[in-house]
Amino acid sequence: MSISADVPPFPPARRILAVATTYGAVAGAVAGLALTLMNGAQHLIWHGAHSPLRSAATILLGGVIIVLLRRKDHHLDALDSLIAEAEDPVAVHWRRTLHLCALGVVAVGFGGAVGPEAGLIAVVTELSTILARRITSMQEQHDVATLVGAVIACLLPEREQH
Repeated sequence: MSISADVPPFPPARRILAVATTYGAVAGAVAGLALTLMNGAQHLIWHGAHSPLRSAATILLGGVIIVLLRRKDHHLDALDSLIAEAEDPVAVHWRRTLHLCALGVVAVGFGGAVGPEAGLIAVVTELSTILARRITSMQEQHDVATLVGAVIACLLPEREQH
């Protein structure tokens, strides 16, 4: 009895390609939205008359908001991070993605960053981690299906050939 004939290849390459393409499109859309928010915040905050005092106050306010956002970052405490990741690792990465996006919008909007590149790279990196976990999960499912198929093939009595 051939095990490979009884256990179909799982996941097929086209499924991995579809998942990767979908996540890539989502990452592009999220990065595009983040960039739009960064540029919009920058335009809204810096629109109007400029003075050295206003510029200093604006940058200081942005720094205060970043500090407050960083205090809300639950991933600074290693134990909390490990527990949360063990419970639902994908949700943790989505929260990190949103948090990094918010930090990027504030940093660029309030003049604390030279450009949006760092924030966008951080957001896309978190989304890439979600994709990597998904593909790894698909591979683990494949490995389990192959193992179960092999065990079943070994336990089934040989069929008589007619």
